[in-house]
Amino acid sequence: MKIDDAILAHVEWKDRLSNYLRRADRSLLPREIAADNGCELGKWLYGEGRPFAEHQEYADVIQQHIRFHTAATSVLRRANAGESVYDDIVLGSGSDFVMASVELINALMALRQVIS
Repeated sequence: MKIDDAILAHVEWKDRLSNYLRRADRSLLPREIAADNGCELGKWLYGEGRPFAEHQEYADVIQQHIRFHTAATSVLRRANAGESVYDDIVLGSGSDFVMASVELINALMALRQVIS
């Protein structure tokens, strides 16, 4: 997978989660998204992307990816408890979920620039 594919994988995963959160039916469990190595981006980071670990930008991506999964897990728990999380998933809301996603994309783009 190339870094652009990793970025796309994150965006697609976030979109799938956002769609689920709009009508949470408790079919998705927090433990399923808490681990940062279970999604396509995580698999790439801890596998094929590992050679980039020599760069600080890689460490930044890891940190932001963990932050995103933590924020996503928190929002999912709230949604599964019946709480409205609409503001947390709307782009531009400034929620930790949205900000973590933005920062992760920024970190991925910085890594892309360094390794290109």
